[in-house]
Amino acid sequence: MAQGEGMNTYHSQIVDALVSIGWTPPPVPPCPPMPARKCVVYGCQNRSDQGKFNDNICWPCYNMLTSGEVGKGTTFIHNLDRNLAAAAQEIEKARPAAFDIPMPGAGGSPPMIRRVYFEDVVSMINQLAAIRKALTSTQENQS
Repeated sequence: MAQGEGMNTYHSQIVDALVSIGWTPPPVPPCPPMPARKCVVYGCQNRSDQGKFNDNICWPCYNMLTSGEVGKGTTFIHNLDRNLAAAAQEIEKARPAAFDIPMPGAGGSPPMIRRVYFEDVVSMINQLAAIRKALTSTQENQS
């Protein structure tokens, strides 16, 4: 006999004996409903009683986070996506596709004009930052 099994048998025998003499067991009260949980994604207003949840995250947020596709919504991710899209449009409107930079000529010759594209400038800035970082770390190591 498993532990506690004798107690369950004894308990059910008592209940059976009481029922046989007309005793009615009291009704078991229903459990109170579980309170609705809020989605844990910052800014999301979805609650567990409004739709499907995957643990503590509502299904739309879960799909957005796992697929990377941002649909409509009010979470901080949606707001960030809208702000980034608006900023990208403003940058596209504000920057020229290309511009001219005068380059110093060699040996007294007139300056050359080089057509530079925005992406080239960003690449040069990144390269300069990497060189500066390398030089700074080299100087610190020598000290």
